Amino acid sequence: MGSLYKRGHVWWVKYYRNGKAFRESSKSRTLRDARRLLQRREAEIGTGNFTRLEAERVRFEEIADDFLNEYQANQLHYVVSE
Repeated sequence: MGSLYKRGHVWWVKYYRNGKAFRESSKSRTLRDARRLLQRREAEIGTGNFTRLEAERVRFEEIADDFLNEYQANQLHYVVSE
């Protein structure tokens, strides 16, 4: 399912979730550490516990909509001080 490859002296892992490829550095020079990382990621994907390492992108419009919904639902009133 995944693969191991070397960039310089460091081993990297490549694995897939829902057809999307993820690449991650093992931060190690040993193949054994890279294999362990790949096995861990594949197990996380298999059990449904995989969380993306990087924060997902959020559009400004989504944040603005959330803010307005929160504002209206809780009848918030912001005071602007001079």
